[in-house]
Amino acid sequence: MKTYLSVSGVLLICTAALIISCNPALDVPPLNADPEVPVNMTIAVLKDRYQGYGIFQKIYDDITITGVVTANDQSGNFYKQIVIQDETAAIPVLMDGNNIYTSYPLGRRVFVRLKGMMLGDYGGTIQLGLDSVRDGAYLNLGRIPVAQFDQFIVKGSFGNAIVPSIITPADLTTNIKDPLQSMLVQLEGFEFAARDTSKTYADPAKEVSAVNFTLHDCGQQSIVLRNSSYASFAALKIPGGSGTITGIYSIFNKTQQLFIRDTGDVQFQKPRCGQGPARPMTIGTLRQQYAGSPVALDRYALGGTVISDAGSGNITAGWVVLQSGNSGVMVDLGSVVTYRTGDSVVLNLSNADSLVSHDGLLLLKMHKDFEPPAPIASARMIIPAVRTIQELKAALELPAGDSGNIESTLVTIHQASTAPGFFSGAHILGDGSGVMELYIQEDAVFASGILPSGMQSWTGFGRDSNGIKRFCIRNTGDVTGFTPAVPFAALFSFSGVSDKTGVIDPTPLPAIPNLVITPFKAVGVGDHATAGGRFSFSGWPAGAANGSDVLNGAVDADRYYELTIEPSPGTLLNFFRISFTLRRSGTGVRQVVVRSNRDLFKQNLPVVSEPGNKNIQILPDNILQVSDASVTDNSGCVVIPGTAFIALKEPVTLRFYGFNSESAGGTFSMDDVIISGSVH
Repeated sequence: MKTYLSVSGVLLICTAALIISCNPALDVPPLNADPEVPVNMTIAVLKDRYQGYGIFQKIYDDITITGVVTANDQSGNFYKQIVIQDETAAIPVLMDGNNIYTSYPLGRRVFVRLKGMMLGDYGGTIQLGLDSVRDGAYLNLGRIPVAQFDQFIVKGSFGNAIVPSIITPADLTTNIKDPLQSMLVQLEGFEFAARDTSKTYADPAKEVSAVNFTLHDCGQQSIVLRNSSYASFAALKIPGGSGTITGIYSIFNKTQQLFIRDTGDVQFQKPRCGQGPARPMTIGTLRQQYAGSPVALDRYALGGTVISDAGSGNITAGWVVLQSGNSGVMVDLGSVVTYRTGDSVVLNLSNADSLVSHDGLLLLKMHKDFEPPAPIASARMIIPAVRTIQELKAALELPAGDSGNIESTLVTIHQASTAPGFFSGAHILGDGSGVMELYIQEDAVFASGILPSGMQSWTGFGRDSNGIKRFCIRNTGDVTGFTPAVPFAALFSFSGVSDKTGVIDPTPLPAIPNLVITPFKAVGVGDHATAGGRFSFSGWPAGAANGSDVLNGAVDADRYYELTIEPSPGTLLNFFRISFTLRRSGTGVRQVVVRSNRDLFKQNLPVVSEPGNKNIQILPDNILQVSDASVTDNSGCVVIPGTAFIALKEPVTLRFYGFNSESAGGTFSMDDVIISGSVH
């Protein structure tokens, strides 16, 4: 029995939304479960222990809290942190990493082990971090290093929802223990000041780090909206209407502030206070307006649900497919698209150029400087209509304005197959009724994948392309031959290694379902580790001299570190990324390469390093070179295995070769190796 507090509701994350909307019959196994982590404190009780402004408190008790992620760094408006919330309160957790949203997306439950962490505040907003850091006259919390993420934060299930609390500014206080502090809240009936409606969300030139706006409702209640100039939406124009705004509430030196996660939190689709609405129009009515020549549009509002976006690369950048009822239309938004499949949107057609035929496809073209409004809802589901290929082709032959033309609507074709090959390009898709072209653009993110064999169900939309009737899928989830992959990140911390342990890492191995992992071992070098807490050995090939970058040595095929990862029978293994920390002693190795058994350890795998690490260079032939002066940890050494490591049935053995050592006693040390990928 799990002991954490449950949070009601279910939030469909992007992958789940795509799979369900594409094929409701797909049976996904119940893999989304929380670990058995005992929870013994709520967030509200934890925050109540905080003694006051600037009184930072180290936590020495074995306390665990749980919460659901309500904000992260995905848009850049929250810097190196996540915000978690349970049924009682919310709190930011400071994390010293980039793109942490990939591991901690909105809706993910996490468990935070607080022993060793610190409670502090930033201008009156209580936060969690590690120790205290002085910045001039100010005392700030330190952030959790990447290597310690899993030590303090245990990842749980996806798709949990936090329903924002509907409030007014009168409900808020500047009390440091205000229960709404850091909570996800929603205010209704607000708008930007008229003088601000020509501005952008922040300063894209970054001459100032952030921009404040004062939002008002029709009764002139107000609240400050603060946007970072480093946010991905900084250059977007703010909306001129009114409506609902959702965000995280905080205080800074007695100023009440609201932070949005992205522009989807600003749903200002209604007229401004005192103004009238646009006239509604259905997509079916819009299509009826077209009679073979471009159509100019009056001030109408067109609503629908996005059934395909440009994120997968299988439609033109800046376009989306919009469907309402049994009618659909392709829309050229004329700008960068932020909409995702499942978003429900309303477009003011006074911002449209015209309705035209684009190489046979009916296309609604918006002005090139049109700013797409935020969705009014997300995770909406359109159930695809079941059609044979013959029925779909016949419907696409009808005039664009005919109600029977189902171009740009979601369709499922059962029991259809195509010849083996890669997804990219044009293929012949056939069922018992006929054949048509299956088309995937070469720059689609799944173009390099392999088409499934045999009869499958295919979900997508039909379109005309210069008289060719095409069927377009959005991603591999549109084909029943694919099952969702379960991501993993295997951490090798070497915490059990000491200068008395031998050539095999004694540290307990990461437990990954459907994978068999062998421990790291050292081959051909010293017979025992030279340090504790990392995998460090001497005895590497020489070829370097102290103080010189003239390197004459080469890889010795018989001296390396090695581990093997094997998928269980019937499981496919995908490798995405291998990262590790590299260290050398004062006379240690200067160069490192990584190879695998996929080509009998002949070629070096592609490597990169994190920007800003001046001690690591990437040389031709994918060689990692360490600065002669560097004798401390160099994190951010990364291997990108590539497409040869996708859908593997057989074991993968990785070898890390150190060479060009300055002496036989020089060491090559690895630590915090993280191998990420997926199994399905």
